[in-house]
Amino acid sequence: MSLTKQFAAAIRVIRRQRGLEYEDLADVSVRAHISALEQGNANPSLDKLVNLAAALDFDPVALLAICVALRDGNTPDQALERAHAQL
Repeated sequence: MSLTKQFAAAIRVIRRQRGLEYEDLADVSVRAHISALEQGNANPSLDKLVNLAAALDFDPVALLAICVALRDGNTPDQALERAHAQL
């Protein structure tokens, strides 16, 4: 199952909470691509996810946990606990 919509929602909220504009993420990607990601119209590569998380000053594992939690109807802590149990 795709996490595209959940990723879009998560990065949009984090960017806004941080008070960042698209231009603030220019080192990661062009404005149009950030916009497409936030609209759920593009799938990020793992490298892009990690770079975008860094630009947002957000842990990439926490970002992915939020996306999985949104998809599954769980809390991010529950997603992280499931991952921890697998280690």
